[in-house]
Amino acid sequence: MTKRNDFSYDNVVSGLRLMLWGYFKKIIIANNLAIFVEPIFISPRDYPISVLLLSIYFLAFQLYADCSGYTDIVRGIARLFGYIITENFRFPYLPKSIPEFWTRWHLTLSTWLRDYLFLPLSFFISRKLKRASVLFINSNLVIYISSTLLTFSIAGIWHGFSLTFILWGLLHGIYLSMSNLTRIIRKKLRKKISYYTRYPKLMASVHMIFSFHLVAFSWILFRAQSIKDAMYIIRKIIPSRTMFDFTFFIER
Repeated sequence: MTKRNDFSYDNVVSGLRLMLWGYFKKIIIANNLAIFVEPIFISPRDYPISVLLLSIYFLAFQLYADCSGYTDIVRGIARLFGYIITENFRFPYLPKSIPEFWTRWHLTLSTWLRDYLFLPLSFFISRKLKRASVLFINSNLVIYISSTLLTFSIAGIWHGFSLTFILWGLLHGIYLSMSNLTRIIRKKLRKKISYYTRYPKLMASVHMIFSFHLVAFSWILFRAQSIKDAMYIIRKIIPSRTMFDFTFFIER
């Protein structure tokens, strides 16, 4: 949302500060992290597991500093001329769930996805789906999952027409669908597990850490040069042959 204010000294000062903060995030943080991250994702097989793990954390903060830095610069320039643009990144790595992450990360994009993809797709599917349930699953849930998976697959294509981007979007669609599917079960578990009532801040921190790692994991697909590279990194940091045996077919 954009709000027009009259030209003022305060707007100029706050605009310049916002621009300076944006340049700091982009040039000092993002660009320096990129120096470490880029060669690793170009040739991940040349590095040990410890470096691959560190590069994933660095990548998460590089992407945040890069994207939010650009938007802060734009917001600062707009403020110089009296236009107040709302914040686009609201501490996105501090959510307690993936749905909350998408209320903090790239708000203009997530709002556009909701208004112009998710809601129209939900309406279209609901018009076509006349049954109360599909394979014993409530039709409302089927509509939500279908619309979510399609929306985030398209979001992946929006970033680049590559299978890695599509899988990145699809993975977030799966995250959101699983969150919706398990909502009732999680509410019941919270009531039964005493730690939720005895240590609410601790449990909130656990959820925050878990959500951050789910997002950081998805950035592997976003940044990898190919599916083979992404699967190589995943197999290295999560060495489970049972979970990732499908890479046999990708690598052949």
